[in-house]
Amino acid sequence: MALIKCPECSKEISDKSKLCIHCGYPLDLIDEEKVCCEESNELIASVDNGTATNAKKKNKKVLLAVWAVVLCLVGALLAYKPVMYSVAMNKMESGAYEAAATIFDSMRDYSEADFYYQECQKHIYADYDFLEALESSILKRQDLVDKNTDYKTLTKTELAFLEEFAEKEFYDKRLKNYAANYIKGLNTQKEALELEYIYYTIKWREGQIERFTALNSLYNNYDLLANDKEFVATYVGETERLKRELAAFEAIYKDVEAQIDALEKAKVVSKKTQIPVQNNTTYEYDLSVTLVYYDKNRDLLDEGTAVVYDIVPNEKITAKVPCPTGWKKATIYFDVENVSNYK
Repeated sequence: MALIKCPECSKEISDKSKLCIHCGYPLDLIDEEKVCCEESNELIASVDNGTATNAKKKNKKVLLAVWAVVLCLVGALLAYKPVMYSVAMNKMESGAYEAAATIFDSMRDYSEADFYYQECQKHIYADYDFLEALESSILKRQDLVDKNTDYKTLTKTELAFLEEFAEKEFYDKRLKNYAANYIKGLNTQKEALELEYIYYTIKWREGQIERFTALNSLYNNYDLLANDKEFVATYVGETERLKRELAAFEAIYKDVEAQIDALEKAKVVSKKTQIPVQNNTTYEYDLSVTLVYYDKNRDLLDEGTAVVYDIVPNEKITAKVPCPTGWKKATIYFDVENVSNYK
């Protein structure tokens, strides 16, 4: 048995007593109150626990919803590029290059989008149109050459294919330069056709070098007619040889021109039609000398030509040019062919 204090008089009594022996206070009310308090505390604790549990469940649901939205967005983004890439490819294949380029441009970091964006640009600009036209012009030229077509027709035919591209915009600036150089070469040869004698010969070869240089670059960098054996045999690797040939023609021209000028200053041509020339170069060549004759009124009478073959270095020759009767004045021209020893 234990002693407790009465809540009313504070005197000690037994914890088993129902009433205080001193003041008569009913001690059983204390037990009921204690039980009520304990039950109340348990109820409060239970309510608190339920609220917390419900809150946790609610928060978990919110988090799950957020993650679901995030995953949906990520999935949509991951699916977007493949879908749009496919759309762009279809547009490009159907020839809608501007629409395809716009889509590819928006995803340049995806797969091969950057490559196809540039491909579309080459279709939008003049790049691929030029390459197609160039191939057609060269194949047409080869066909005409086989038919022994004259140079004027050859040049005119190619310019009809290509001249418009001189003013067009290219996406690939390097290709634009090659195109410009090839067209320039054709125009140089067109100008050459208006000239005669050695002037034509040199000018024609200048244009030829411009064309061949461009074609070699196009072959090496763009596979131009790479499978055409005739094209490869005719043009590829020939540029350096043509440059050496042109250098030879220019050296011969400079040498012979100086001698002709000296003869004209000495008025030798006004007295006779035998023209002396010495080969002061390192090349062997054929020389044709033409005299254009005029009468005393300076009206054109006729012209005569003499050809001397295989003039070797240091050799001195005399070109005997036929002449009409009654001539009083003559102008001398010359041309060079079959140059060798320039390889």
